[in-house]
Amino acid sequence: MTVWGVNTSQKLATIPTRVEPEGMVVSPDGETIVGTSETTNLGHFIDYKAGKMTAAVLVGACPRNARFEHDGSEVWVSSELGGTVSVIDPTTHKIRYTISFPVQGLRGDEIQPEDIQFTKDDAVRHQQSPKPESVPSRLEAACQVRGPAQLRRSA
Repeated sequence: MTVWGVNTSQKLATIPTRVEPEGMVVSPDGETIVGTSETTNLGHFIDYKAGKMTAAVLVGACPRNARFEHDGSEVWVSSELGGTVSVIDPTTHKIRYTISFPVQGLRGDEIQPEDIQFTKDDAVRHQQSPKPESVPSRLEAACQVRGPAQLRRSA
């Protein structure tokens, strides 16, 4: 992973991660970067000031993106091919629970969570990756929620 200065466009650091880094997010306090590694199914936790990886958390297949809740209390990592979202404690680097998206009439491999976005009140809207031959409009409607309690989750 390469860190660039926003105002200077200068390379500030190179931090080793695993193969094929994908999505990146910075914690609300600016101290932690979480990146996903699509090939190795990992969420990397990086200490920005130290310039090194502090943890690698195994998540579902083909993680695409990571998002912090606004208060920084959880990191959500979407796994496109795994069809799940792992909710991780950013302090302990342990998965608190895993969210799946069961939709009647669809196989698990047809549900491919790619991105997670939070509204200001931390309500969740799951963004589905495009797969035109199998994504009915009911999938998008089923994945708009007001928090994880409405979805199937496993500890």
